[in-house]
Amino acid sequence: MKKIGIVILNYMVYQDTIDCVKSILQQTYKKFEIVIVDNCSPNESFKRLTNEFLIANNIIVLKTNENVGFARGNNIGIEYLMKKGIFDVLVINGDTIINQKNYLEKLDNLSLEKNCGVIGTKILSADGYNQNPIKRAILSMADVNNMIIHHLKYYLFIFFFGNSLTFKFLNRKREKPDIVIQKSHILNLEEEMLHGAALFFTKQYLEKIKGFYPETFLYMEEDCLAAICQSLNINQMYVDELEIYHKESASSKMIYKSNSRKIVLKKIRFELKSSQVYKELLMKIKQNESIC
Repeated sequence: MKKIGIVILNYMVYQDTIDCVKSILQQTYKKFEIVIVDNCSPNESFKRLTNEFLIANNIIVLKTNENVGFARGNNIGIEYLMKKGIFDVLVINGDTIINQKNYLEKLDNLSLEKNCGVIGTKILSADGYNQNPIKRAILSMADVNNMIIHHLKYYLFIFFFGNSLTFKFLNRKREKPDIVIQKSHILNLEEEMLHGAALFFTKQYLEKIKGFYPETFLYMEEDCLAAICQSLNINQMYVDELEIYHKESASSKMIYKSNSRKIVLKKIRFELKSSQVYKELLMKIKQNESIC
């Protein structure tokens, strides 16, 4: 029985993170260590989390000096665990709940191929739909360029036409996705990739790449991960028998609750920057440059 490391990145929504950890503590599998990384939250998060788990000997709370984004924030937790010799790491969002009591036990008992590097499981959203795996649509330089143009057009549209349209966009009713019957399988990375709300990195992956591609701040982490796995011939695997519940983007809802044009424009700038980072990553892969 190996020790599993668990990384949870917190930004402002400490109660969600506490609920997530409490669900993990109910697991039948007890050989785990949890690292909570508070991403320099501008509220009481670090203090609340530290006090909540002060006497737990398998939970540590770290804090970054600044908001370093999703990828680097999680990588801090992964690096901490790897220094302790833990190379099987589950990275989950703080707004998830593991209701399946034997989730970790079954994860540990999976029979894996030698080159299986990242595992994802069923992720049930608030409306009961499985979010995993997700369609991979941005594969080529042309795809990225088209996406950048789309973001630029959207940015200009919001910039000139104001808050009312922004409010309508953010509060529009989203179409429910078709129900797809999934089976456990190795992903075809030309067509699909794992959702970032819950990713289990195996030793086979972490011995080559130390977590997420660190150059993104927010958005496209899954695309970068899929591109890296594909370039290194590392498989991503989806396991349908395991599931978690995903409340969905609680910290983002807190940040965007004002529905202001300023906030939406900032979001689009993050998307543009991540698109450019992804484009640069694809160029590195094409030119066989180091991506570690």
